[in-house]
Amino acid sequence: MMTRPLANAVLALGIAAVVGSAFALTGGLPPAVHLIEVPGASAWVLLGLGLLAIVASRVRSVALTVVSGAAFVGAALLQLVQLGRSANLLGGNASTMALIGGLGIGLLVVALVARNRPPSDERE
Repeated sequence: MMTRPLANAVLALGIAAVVGSAFALTGGLPPAVHLIEVPGASAWVLLGLGLLAIVASRVRSVALTVVSGAAFVGAALLQLVQLGRSANLLGGNASTMALIGGLGIGLLVVALVARNRPPSDERE
């Protein structure tokens, strides 16, 4: 069980992932709007794992936070390995990897902080 401030941090990262999936809708807009390339498969990864992080924050589950963070990091590593290759399952580029990896590392750090809190420090 994590404290409210840590759950709020997980919630913010989950919302950022869901909002980040909206970059998939910027295809017809001018190039200045294309900050992050989020094609179809990576948009679904952001949306699904972002929703999982939101659920983890609502139930204050450290385990679900670790699962969503590890899945984000795994997806970022997959994107890193496939950069510049013809086989690119997520279809993204380095900006996709940075977004997904940053969210994953953030979730894992929050989970690590939640696990390492002494019992006397449990505040609501």
